[in-house]
Amino acid sequence: MVIETVRFRLNADVDKDAFQQAVEQSTVYLRTCQGFINRVTGFGDGGECIDLVLWETREDGERVWHVFDAAPENRAFIATIAETTSEVAYFDLVHEGREN
Repeated sequence: MVIETVRFRLNADVDKDAFQQAVEQSTVYLRTCQGFINRVTGFGDGGECIDLVLWETREDGERVWHVFDAAPENRAFIATIAETTSEVAYFDLVHEGREN
């Protein structure tokens, strides 16, 4: 498994409720993508956000990253993000300690 991290800032006029709705809409799209496992999104101090997506493989995540903007389900999500603030990285999963 691979963890995709995307750090970004919201546009100044976007409130958290609107952002949450946009995340939910784009998660509908991600659920249709090969290799998608789960998604967790959060807010940090100073308006920074993080989007963590678990993929079966890095290739799955990278493939979707390159076409994500083109899907209509993602337009609202993309519109919330301040331009030039996105940073993406991939990490091999070493441990998952969640109870089932």
